[in-house]
Parts: sequence; C-alpha cells; structure tokens
Amino acid sequence: KEADLLTLLCQHANNMVDRMHALQIIWRSDNYFSARSMDVYITKLRKLLQDDPTIRIINVHGKGYKLSTHAKMTIEHFTLFLIVMAAIAAIVFIALYFVEAGYGMLFDKKWGLPIPNKIAWICMEAPVFIVMFLLWNGSERQFETVPFLIFLFFELHYFQRSFIFPLLIKGKSKMPAGIMLMGITFNLLNGYMQGEWIFYLAPQDMYTKSWLHSPQFIVGTILFFTGMAINIQSDHIVRLRKPGDTNHYLPKKGLFKYVTSANYFGEIVEWCGFAILTWSASGAVFAWWTFANLVPRANTIYHKYKAMF
Repeated sequence: KEADLLTLLCQHANNMVDRMHALQIIWRSDNYFSARSMDVYITKLRKLLQDDPTIRIINVHGKGYKLSTHAKMTIEHFTLFLIVMAAIAAIVFIALYFVEAGYGMLFDKKWGLPIPNKIAWICMEAPVFIVMFLLWNGSERQFETVPFLIFLFFELHYFQRSFIFPLLIKGKSKMPAGIMLMGITFNLLNGYMQGEWIFYLAPQDMYTKSWLHSPQFIVGTILFFTGMAINIQSDHIVRLRKPGDTNHYLPKKGLFKYVTSANYFGEIVEWCGFAILTWSASGAVFAWWTFANLVPRANTIYHKYKAMF
C-alpha cells in the first residue's frame, strides 16, 4: 500500500489527491482504521523523501495531500542566502559606528529627499506585511496551527508598525528617501526570509501541534510579546509632549530609567523571542539584523543625549 500510495501521489504530482478518493482507491474503505493506516504510510513516505528538499508531501488542510515536486528554493540556496544576509548585517553593524543613519533625531538631508515621516514609515514597513501575507496565502500550510500562529504573531507586529505607529507620530518630522528605500529593501528580503522558511522549507514534521508545548515556543512567545509591549510602551513615552512641541527630550519613564533607547531594547527582545519560538536560522538572522541595526544607533543616541543634556 505504501507503493500504491506513492504511485497515486506521483500520478497527480503538484495537484491535490483527495483523502477520501485515496482511501477508496487503495484501501477500498474510508473507515477510521483505514484513515489511520494511510496517515502512517504518509509519515513513512515523508521520511523516505526528506533528503530531497525539492520533493515534499504536503497536507491540504481538511482535504487531502499533494506531492510537491518543486520547492521555491532549495535548502542549500536558502542557507547561502541566510549567510549572505548575516554577513551584510555584520558590515552594517560596524559601519553604523562610523556613519549615522540620518533619520529621527539624527535626520540628515544628505540621505535623500525628505519625505513626511508618516508616509515614509508606512511605505517602509508595509512591504514586509504584504510579502508575508502573500507567502502565507500561497502555502498549503496556511491553516496548520503552528505556522498560522507564527504568521499572526509576525503580522500583528507589522500591522502595528505599518498602519498604527506611523499615524501616532506627532509633529512634521521627515525621513530621507534613501533611508526609506534601504528599509523597504531589507523588509522585502526579510519578509521572504521568514515566510519561505515557515511556509515552504521547514520540515513538514517540525511545526506540528506538539510544537506548542515545546520550551522554544513557550519561552520565545513570552519574550516576543514582552518585547512588543516594551516597544509600544516606550514609543508612547517618547510621544508624551505638549501639542506643537517638536523638541527632543531625555525620556525618564518606563525602561528609559535603565537604558537610553528602551524602544530599541524592546524590539531586540521581541525578535530574539521570534527566533526562539520558530527555532530557525532565518529567525536568528533577523534577530542579528535587529541587533546590528539598533545597537549602534542606540549608542549614537546615547552620546547625542550626553552632549545635549
């Protein structure tokens, strides 16, 4: 029956095989025991095929199975992509100790045409929200419990950053077009990096419901939402000022009592949590990028505050 099942899947490669149809064709029955027997054979076939990332048996939620004979990217190519991304982050980390990213209180028009902050933030953050949605929407894993939860966590953050945070910005500050374009580029790559792993390349048996009880998922989720809460609260503290006041002040509430850039600290905690809850190299590279981008900036802001106050 194992061979019969593989033959049936091959005959319908890249198309769904209805579960009831497979049971009737191979087992001549669709009762509970036949269904459980087929599940066992599907698991065995996945183990036999697991060494070839271009061939996968995918669950089509509530309907059946599909033998996918083309992956969007092989594991080898994806690993190379992650290595390149991590190396670029290392370069950025070093460079930002010598070059100021000219936005926010470090605004510098040499980085390009000034764009109103609200528009720039939406344009910069929305692409990653859209890319993740498209990758999720095109995946057969879209309604599997764990990938769907990870998707919701990620999109929750970027919905807030793309469509809520920008509208709360006060004043008429601007962002250089060059900074915005670099942010768009990174966010497109990062959305692909996370979505490709979660919905296409992660082993089929990795993000099962049992993952919800794993230490990685529990600890990572706690860190993720703790970091998100710190980030949102700290941004709120930064915005606390009288109407029309566009001056910069040294925040002294919340975690600003202990760190210069509590909002950045929260975001680093958040994406470290995401790396842990997904237990993935792609998540780790994103956490490294967050650290590499925000720690040098926090250092620059610290020295700026030191000179101003």
